[in-house]
Amino acid sequence: MGLRNDIEINTLEEFKKLYSDYLDFDKTKIPLCAAETYVSAFVKQALPSIFGGKYAMNFQPDNHTDDFIGSQYIRQLFELVAAQCKSLFGSQYADARPLSGINCFTLVIMSLISNKKSYKALITDSAQGGHTSIAQVLDSFNIPYDAIPYDFKNYQIDYSNLNKQLSSNHYDFLIFCQSDLLQVPDIIKIMVPKHTTILYDGTQTLGLIAGKVLANPLEQTDNIILFGGTQKTLAGSTAGLILTNNNQYRNKLETAIVPKYLRNVQPNKVAAILLTLIEQEIIGAQYQAKIVSLSNQLGKMLESKGMRVAKLPSKAYSQTHQVFWLTTKDEMNTIYKN
Repeated sequence: MGLRNDIEINTLEEFKKLYSDYLDFDKTKIPLCAAETYVSAFVKQALPSIFGGKYAMNFQPDNHTDDFIGSQYIRQLFELVAAQCKSLFGSQYADARPLSGINCFTLVIMSLISNKKSYKALITDSAQGGHTSIAQVLDSFNIPYDAIPYDFKNYQIDYSNLNKQLSSNHYDFLIFCQSDLLQVPDIIKIMVPKHTTILYDGTQTLGLIAGKVLANPLEQTDNIILFGGTQKTLAGSTAGLILTNNNQYRNKLETAIVPKYLRNVQPNKVAAILLTLIEQEIIGAQYQAKIVSLSNQLGKMLESKGMRVAKLPSKAYSQTHQVFWLTTKDEMNTIYKN
């Protein structure tokens, strides 16, 4: 028994030291990759709230069948998120129960496909900055895919060749999921067949869309689902958000995600997303415009130091929160070593 207590005390002390060391480290670093962002104390206050560890199976507030005691409060939370997303994104359906951006994509695919049909997709591949998990998820469901035609010189979709490819009517999904991007796809330029669903991963750009800095894909076509992680430009805690105005997609998502594919949806994280969305409504336009402004300022300063920085046809360095430093292989190896 004494040995067990010693082990518990040692582990606790090791954790306390780990936490202290990480706090010191975090004060001295700037996460220049797009994987982390600053989360305000206003948003964080929801994480240790009473919503933690609570359950609710149904999405609709009037559906109380076989649900947990007190679940009506969780459903009200979901409805507040949906209302706030309607205000920011103009979405008729919003779901903040997913755990991450890729979790959003997996849930959407599982909700839309059936065993009665074969599917085919067009995707932004890794050469275009596409997230590698998209191909892996499609492989797991035996959904073949081709790369979306891309204009690498201008860092943009090759719309002419994409529209030619779509005219074959062979594709059920058109999937945009870029982790690395200087400018976003222009949905208006795409001639999307009625039977083709656009799955638009806005993980990197949800905040820029909410702040009206970038065009809202939901306003550009009906057959689209906008989704993404909430911890990039949206500046929230790590979770996922799914948005659409298409009733057909909505019905499938509402009935499939919970309880088929998710059970414990961590309502405290949903509450944190709600506070993030409220925060964005208040300061989002100014905050998000500053992000793009600082990206271009950084690009200009790097170039003044002799670095090769990518530029768009407009001569801007970026329309997003990212800049591309063009390095040689030897330069990149030196960076990794240091």
